[in-house]
Amino acid sequence: LFRSRGVFRSSNGGMLWMATNNGLQSAEITSILSDPFTQNRVYTAVSGGGVFQSDDATNSWMPINDGFKLLSVRKIIADPSTPGVLYAAVWRSGVYRKSPGSVTWVQLNKSDFGSTEIRDIAIDRANPNVLYAAIQGYGVYKTINQGLSWIPVNVGLTDLTTRCIYVDPNNSSVIYVGTKNSAVWKSMNSGGNWFQSSFGMNATEIRQIVSDPTNSQILYAATFGGGIYKSIDGGSVWNAKINGLGDWWVKSLAIDPGNANILYAGTWRGGAFKSMDGGDSWLPFMTGLDDGNVPAFAVDSFQPNIIYAGSSSGLYTMTQSVSAVKQKATEGIPTS
Repeated sequence: LFRSRGVFRSSNGGMLWMATNNGLQSAEITSILSDPFTQNRVYTAVSGGGVFQSDDATNSWMPINDGFKLLSVRKIIADPSTPGVLYAAVWRSGVYRKSPGSVTWVQLNKSDFGSTEIRDIAIDRANPNVLYAAIQGYGVYKTINQGLSWIPVNVGLTDLTTRCIYVDPNNSSVIYVGTKNSAVWKSMNSGGNWFQSSFGMNATEIRQIVSDPTNSQILYAATFGGGIYKSIDGGSVWNAKINGLGDWWVKSLAIDPGNANILYAGTWRGGAFKSMDGGDSWLPFMTGLDDGNVPAFAVDSFQPNIIYAGSSSGLYTMTQSVSAVKQKATEGIPTS
């Protein structure tokens, strides 16, 4: 039995969690963003509660929801080139943008989407004017003008049940999309056309795709019902990486930017897991985490030993040492 405990922080190597939920609504966390430009600034999206911001390393929170027509925010991302520019994907309300210094979110041409279910958004790091949206039942939409207008880019994509989207950080012409019914699809020309890229996968529903920060040909996919899959050739062939993890429904993934062998996975009802060998083996990562649903994970942009896990009862923060995590990883293991 997992208990709702809100936000937790550890200050002694990950062996003890302390509550730090001042001002944060206690509900499911759907997205976490560590600000890439401002240390100690973190954003969270709360189911039905909009976006919250902390400027003191998660010790206190304030809502920043002016301009939202609905508060069901699915994803928050940052413009990688301009401090203060944020985008939010909002369920049945489209994409919103927040400009530097502004406290208001601006809705970006909802008429292009209608009342659709936006699952994910991604930005082209080489050209931040370009964004992509994964929309349930409508496939992929693209903008080349910071969201002022959007067009569908679905040539070859026969499964429009898109769940997540990922732009290769080293080659922005390469895009991956995860679907509900047919796993992973790939575009090599910025969404011009798509082909299925799922060989070796038994799972069909993909919830998140990430790449090794030092080699974007190495990919990891979080699946529902198949655990985690890994590809070392840009998605041509996938292999299950479930030793110690099993076939939990995985909802979130994160990679340590300073050590690509360290990965974190959040599951539905199975809690959190950690790998220190590139996914070859996993250990439960549950000390103090009393909630088994972990739909969001993030690593701090400035201090990768600080990690954030979003649960159905709030945000958990851990400041860890590798030795402490390895010693204590099996405590508090959830059972299915």
